Amino acid sequence: MPSIEISSPTGKIKFHYTISTPSCADADKIDPEIPVLLFFHALAFHTVFHCKKFNLVTFDLRWHGNTESDGVPEKYGQEEAAEDIIALITTLRLPPCHFVALDLGTMIALQIAVILPHQVLSLFIMSHVCLEELPEVQEGRTELYELYTSGLPGAHIDVGFGYTQYTFSNNMSNLAQA
Repeated sequence: MPSIEISSPTGKIKFHYTISTPSCADADKIDPEIPVLLFFHALAFHTVFHCKKFNLVTFDLRWHGNTESDGVPEKYGQEEAAEDIIALITTLRLPPCHFVALDLGTMIALQIAVILPHQVLSLFIMSHVCLEELPEVQEGRTELYELYTSGLPGAHIDVGFGYTQYTFSNNMSNLAQA
């Protein structure tokens, strides 16, 4: 996966990304004659597949995969993440794209659609994460996490594994096991 360094309002980021075209699974640039599918939250899309009709672009979000950044911003939410991805889109000189987003990527894709609608040809949203969670849901989630991790050394790793199972409907696919 190649990388590209960008600057955004939250600092410098070295994004890992992949471009796949009909003629090359690991291309340097898109084919300008065909549409672009931009995949958000590469946890599920990190292995680019080959397609005859589209350019496929994936990237690792900040703090995911092999993407590196120069620190943790004081505030970092969907607005700041969207600014990071807009900087990536600009640096890669991507035309308006079809957004394919999963989980955490859905918030970012939706935010870009709000602030930069001309960049988004369509949205395909899977396993959407809400922009705001009801306080009682957040309290319950926090309570469960604290109860679970309080008595088990290294339980935070198990919580991550459990979340992965939950994300993939409790079916342990090879992706969920990765």
